[in-house]
Amino acid sequence: MASLGRRRGVPVSRERGVMAATDCYIVHEIYNGENAQDQFEYELEQALEAQYKYIVIEPTRIGDETARWITVGNCLHKTAVLSGAACLLTPLSLPVEYSRYVALPAGALSVACSALYGISWQFDPCCKYQVEYDSQKLSRLPLHTLTSSTPVVLVRRDDVHRKRLHNTIALAALAYCAKKIYELYAISQLTGLPNFNSHNSLRGTKPVAVHVCPVAPSENHRQYINTLPSPELLITNSPCSSTVTQLMERVMGGGVLPLVLASAGILLLYRIIVRLRPGAALQDAVVVITGASSGLGKECAQVFHAAGARLVLCGRDAARLQQVVQELTASLTGSGRQTYTPCTVIFDLADTDTVDRAAEEILKCYGQVDVLINNAGISYRGNILDTHLSVQRDVMETNYFGPIALTQALLPSMVHRRSGHIVVISSVQGKIAIPYRSAYAASKHATQAYFDCLRAEIERYGIPVTVISPGYIRTSLSVNAVTCDGSKYGVLDKTTEMGRDPRDVAQAVLKAVRQKSKDVVLAGPLPNLAIYLRTLWPALFFKLMSSRARKEQKPKDE
Repeated sequence: MASLGRRRGVPVSRERGVMAATDCYIVHEIYNGENAQDQFEYELEQALEAQYKYIVIEPTRIGDETARWITVGNCLHKTAVLSGAACLLTPLSLPVEYSRYVALPAGALSVACSALYGISWQFDPCCKYQVEYDSQKLSRLPLHTLTSSTPVVLVRRDDVHRKRLHNTIALAALAYCAKKIYELYAISQLTGLPNFNSHNSLRGTKPVAVHVCPVAPSENHRQYINTLPSPELLITNSPCSSTVTQLMERVMGGGVLPLVLASAGILLLYRIIVRLRPGAALQDAVVVITGASSGLGKECAQVFHAAGARLVLCGRDAARLQQVVQELTASLTGSGRQTYTPCTVIFDLADTDTVDRAAEEILKCYGQVDVLINNAGISYRGNILDTHLSVQRDVMETNYFGPIALTQALLPSMVHRRSGHIVVISSVQGKIAIPYRSAYAASKHATQAYFDCLRAEIERYGIPVTVISPGYIRTSLSVNAVTCDGSKYGVLDKTTEMGRDPRDVAQAVLKAVRQKSKDVVLAGPLPNLAIYLRTLWPALFFKLMSSRARKEQKPKDE
């Protein structure tokens, strides 16, 4: 585990173009301490507040998090400037009747970005720093004392000018948006008619008859009509337009549509910020993966190994695990990251009596666990009426009691360090249940509920819990599934054969770990629709499942 080490720049002659001691601060990394993460963060915060010109961050995890957080601030600034410019320039390039559909959302986006930057980002000391990439400037720093070949170098650059820039543009965009919204509201109030977009749009057109309700117009109404550019607009008394027509007119002309577009833009910005927010760096992190000898577990081992994690691979088959280790050590990541030879721990999750011993072996590998991925599990195919109770118990032992036993065995060490991450690979069938999967669906529902409770209970310790619910994955899960009497199913389902590539799912798991997501569903539109249908319209959902049960043949003749 890493602990604190520090060295500041050594005074060197200015004539040689090298930084003086007060210009550079280096955070070193030494693996011999207990609370290294907290110490690194504290030291970096002190260096930022001291406003050193250059800060060199050697610990990869802290460096990556800081660099990504700076990227978020840059994204807010650029989006505020570009969207504000689009708001102000659009009226000059598009017809008046169309410009507001672009200008108003762009203006709202600019104001939102500027506000987010001002409220949160400017109070972070990182806001005054950028990542330095200039090789000439980097050559002036005393980087020869580092053990890492890829440190993150921050250079101090005051953000006063860029704050003035995006704040000025955002204020101008806000004024424009307020003016346009007031005009739209005033027109709708004066006329009770659909917005005419622009007086200019009426010129050169044929006479238009506008139907209004047979109510005497007010004085303000007459004054507005008199301001029209030509007498070609004929007002005739006729029945009022239909309710639907009036509603559509108000949506298109009353500012509702621009408001919807602006809301969509803000939601998109939020998703971009979430995507760019600092993610957990996995270089040197200790990642434990159960069921790593094949399928999704093996793919997770490959992607986490390529990310620079120190792996502890768990499974029942020692030979297959050793083969995975050989494949990983022989592979090239291509990312320049340092990789480690994985450790292996052999045990069966279904035998909960051996889990405590396995947890001790896991902790002996590297002394800690940063990420625990509960992946191991078995599936089931069969009719409830013909299924032995012992089969139901076996599925629950592997899919539910095994993972929670291992989690509870490793959790105290995470709580003691106040660091860690628990991941469980559940299933869409942990949210909905389909026929002929009773034992499997029951185990996944129990798993979902348990880890939802665990998430709430250990949040105060800073330990996130991620539940990942994939749909069908193209693995041998259905082939190895158990049937009513405990025998192997031995058939690759069509749905499984057409499932997602396990490599893609493993990449999604890696992304969820980096972003510390809470609940992730990796399924197509139909399973997602079924999940919402189960909650919003359960009667229809149950009817569809009953129809499926009648049409579906037994997975295997017995």
